[in-house]
Amino acid sequence: MRSETMPELLKTILYESRAEFGWDQITLSLQDQEYEIHRLLDSTSSPSSEFPELLLSEEIAHLDRIFEQGRRPTLGPYRARQHARLFPSVDQKLGSVAILPLISNRRLIGSLNLASYHQEKFQPDAATDFMEHLAAVLTVCLEMVGTREKLRFIGLTDGLTGVNNRRFFDQRLHEELERARRGGVSLACLFIDLDHFKRINDTFGHQIGDEVLRRAAQLIREQLRSIDVVSRYGGEEFAVLLMQADLELAIEIAERIRKSVENWAYDTEEGDLQLTVSIGVATTDCINFSDTIEETAHRLIHAADQSVYRAKESGRNRVITCHANGEYRNPA
Repeated sequence: MRSETMPELLKTILYESRAEFGWDQITLSLQDQEYEIHRLLDSTSSPSSEFPELLLSEEIAHLDRIFEQGRRPTLGPYRARQHARLFPSVDQKLGSVAILPLISNRRLIGSLNLASYHQEKFQPDAATDFMEHLAAVLTVCLEMVGTREKLRFIGLTDGLTGVNNRRFFDQRLHEELERARRGGVSLACLFIDLDHFKRINDTFGHQIGDEVLRRAAQLIREQLRSIDVVSRYGGEEFAVLLMQADLELAIEIAERIRKSVENWAYDTEEGDLQLTVSIGVATTDCINFSDTIEETAHRLIHAADQSVYRAKESGRNRVITCHANGEYRNPA
């Protein structure tokens, strides 16, 4: 009940409760038709990939079949045909299970799945009052934290493009720099500026300009890994954080983005609209970590900003990189 964020709640459910109650295996199944939970987690520093015990799916008809005798906790022997998909990563034979339905407004939204290697651990009708209470509390917690996270997500999302906004970028940059310093890994930052965007607005109108921004955000996102972050930094500029990425990988991803945008064309009544981008690349290897994360963040942003400035000054539609010796180069 004290959990403030979805990652914090999931850690409590999947890891702390397992140690507290001595369960051999635990997973959490949740319906995620609109990929809201995926997006919420991916907007944090703990994406869904960090929780293999979290089973998100568009439909949960298999749970309806488990609870066909009534939506009450089901305890008893483990049956592979019925329960295997609830414990996909278990390589040891299970003996018994307790499947707890999570019900919100009379609708089944998922289940908490407990398993033991011993057949006698979960007996039919044993401790079902405790199990029902646990499921009810868990459902309330998921709803409370989910609502709070959605409000946070809205406040950190750009309304036009659907990607993160600058506030989110600044917050996440500080988190990832701290992680990079602790782990001794490299973090890369890309600044991406849409070339001649004012001309697009003047020629085709602001409605088309908005569509171009949305499409550019989508093209950028398609070239990133699941762990990377893209934000609309302001106007026609996007910022990207590449986790655990050295300069070579950052250049590769930046070039993929540049080519993807260059190869896209938008058919309008005034003719084909083609778009290019200028990209500046900076990594933590090209700056010195300061005593404060704030100063380090400022240095990284400045290096990426100077790189994209030089990309535009040298002809646009290109990638310029920052290097530790203070040079800015076109890797092509």
